[in-house]
Amino acid sequence: MPALHENVSCELLVTGLCNMRCDYCIAKTITREEMKEATARRAIEMFLDMADGAKAAEFTYTGGEPLTAFPTLVAITEFARVRATNMGIDPSFVLKTNGTILTPDVLDFLRGQDIKVVVSIDGNCESHDTHRMMASGDSTHATVVDHIRTLLNNGVTCVASVTVSPSTAPTVLDGIRFLHKLGTRRIDVGPAYGTVTWTEEHVHKLCTSLLQTANFVHDRNSEGDQLDIGPFYKETEHIGDVLADNWGCHAASSHLAFLPDGRISGCSALAMLADKFPELIIGDI
Repeated sequence: MPALHENVSCELLVTGLCNMRCDYCIAKTITREEMKEATARRAIEMFLDMADGAKAAEFTYTGGEPLTAFPTLVAITEFARVRATNMGIDPSFVLKTNGTILTPDVLDFLRGQDIKVVVSIDGNCESHDTHRMMASGDSTHATVVDHIRTLLNNGVTCVASVTVSPSTAPTVLDGIRFLHKLGTRRIDVGPAYGTVTWTEEHVHKLCTSLLQTANFVHDRNSEGDQLDIGPFYKETEHIGDVLADNWGCHAASSHLAFLPDGRISGCSALAMLADKFPELIIGDI
């Protein structure tokens, strides 16, 4: 019997713990515990059993800050790689991190396992440090910038993830220019949600900023650069109505997310809202 989906994705919220206290964080309410290795293995087994027949599976580590659970990441990456490969499924791995933790062991792990790293950085120092501070209250921008440079210089695929709050909506392009100068060529931009209030004026400023950013991308790429910025990638899957018959985000379809305690939701964004909306939990391992 053919697989329902050729490409599937699994998110593991390996911990609810974090060393930062970002004021717009939507993960504030998830359980403050680390996923046990046994729980992670059961989640991976369950996910791959349901994905039997698929061609490729992407495993994404998120949280909290997943690098606070580094030994677990090392163990389950090898477990998922071996099990998926033995099933004829090509595995790939993504780490979503706040960018404040990068030891030599972590760098060796990321390079050795060919893990794509998505680093949260909200553009320039002013925009970033306004909302993304350590639990101690210390700023984080300089550390994150240094770690992004290290990743890029060591051949690690690195994506910058920019969260736009209402107060930083007018400054998106400034942040994109900074990240472009830093050397990042893939940047994801998305609004903060769930913990902030967007007025019509804020939305208008964000739309203006995105239009400015689109022009910046066009200008850079017309000069031979290779800059991709979400939500307007140059090879977006939405062009040409290719998703006309199956539009959607794939949550709970080809995509599942597992909370630290083993509960299951359609994606990590929904999982982080589950304490407020219990109906977003669709199962348990």
